[in-house]
Amino acid sequence: MDSDAPEKNDVFIRLFTKNQSQIYGYIVSLIGNLNDGEDIFQDVASAMWLNFDKFQQGTDFTAWGIRIAKNKVIDFVRKRRSSKILFSDETIALISDFRSGESQAREIKIKILEECIGKLSQKDQDLVKLRYNQHNTTKSLADRFGRSVEGLYKTMARIHCALYKCMQRKMESA
Repeated sequence: MDSDAPEKNDVFIRLFTKNQSQIYGYIVSLIGNLNDGEDIFQDVASAMWLNFDKFQQGTDFTAWGIRIAKNKVIDFVRKRRSSKILFSDETIALISDFRSGESQAREIKIKILEECIGKLSQKDQDLVKLRYNQHNTTKSLADRFGRSVEGLYKTMARIHCALYKCMQRKMESA
């Protein structure tokens, strides 16, 4: 057995787990049927694993997976041509290009948001992490810090406003 196999497994599982919902959503948006989407997604997952050696570390894993999914969807459509609800190859290609652009734009926005969160005070960063990363409610945080819910809502609104302004500036200058 290859000594790099456990590391390869870990890297693949981490990347796949992080990006599987976007790849699955892409498939379902093209097919429009959850059952067929599940079947195609399983084929895509297998193909991604079998071809993981061809994936270049540091590149966009989601985009790579979506390219594989696009081919699997086209194969599926070709096999089921008689169905009236499936898209042509050209339509799938157009939607795929659009979705890939969305994915890239989303990644850029996430990076900008992370930069903007990094510019907040440590106290505000901690509050954002507690609220969104750990999925605490505003009420539970208010209770935890001995603050009123209204006061915490005002603090969160101020943070949201600062993040929005920061993101707007960064996106305009990009």
